[in-house]
Order: sequence, then C-alpha cells, then structure tokens
Amino acid sequence: MAWRKLTEEDLVAALSRDEVEAYRRDFEADPVPALLAQTANWARGYIRTNGLVRMDPTPETLPESCVGPAIDYTVIAILKRLMIEPNETRAQARQDAITYFRDISAGKNRPEDFDTAATEQQMVAAAPAFSPPKPERLLD
Repeated sequence: MAWRKLTEEDLVAALSRDEVEAYRRDFEADPVPALLAQTANWARGYIRTNGLVRMDPTPETLPESCVGPAIDYTVIAILKRLMIEPNETRAQARQDAITYFRDISAGKNRPEDFDTAATEQQMVAAAPAFSPPKPERLLD
C-alpha cells in the first residue's frame, strides 16, 4: 500500500462536514491543513521510533494503514475546540489510536514500508526469465 498525506475527506469520514466547517470558522486562516500536518508528524514520530519501517521521505505522509487511527486521534482536538464533549465511541477510538501508534513504536505492530509495492514490482521485472531447454537442444 502507498503512503499518503491526510486529507480533509479523511476527516469528513470521521466527522460531519458541518463539524469541520464549524472548526474552520473559529480561525482566520484555514486550520485544517495545519492540523492534519501536525497529526501526521505526530504519527510519523511513533513510526520512526520503530526503527524497522522504511519511511517515506516526503513530510506529512503516512502508510494507508495508519490513516484511520491518525484521524481518530485528531477528531478529539476538533471536538474540544468546538466545546463538544466526545462520546464514548470517539473517546475510545482516540485511545485505540494512541495504543496503535505506541505498539508500532514498541515493535508490536508494523505498518507497511514506503514503496513496498513498487519495490516488489521492480524485483519481479528485474528477475531473469528462465525457460527449459528445448528437447532438440539436449542432443547437441
């Protein structure tokens, strides 16, 4: 799977569009890109400390498997800003996200390396092709 940046659509999948827009109204400049970047860098810190994961050199990118937990972590920051008490499900999702990234850091869980799929395709393409000798060549 690919690494990518968090998007507003990821956020809207966890919150309503109205909640995201209400969050925006509290700021002069659009705060969503900065919040997503901050969240991605928080998550990358945990991934980096794993030591075994090949990181994407592009800042603010995460493995696809880490996008959901990163967004679950971020949702609470938005709700707090809106003075909305998070329900039990959202609070538990945030706690699960923290545990998920701590497990990555401790080596109990490992997300996909950067460019794994492309690397595998390159290895297959570079592998020599062998075909069995033709029977008539065996008599030579």
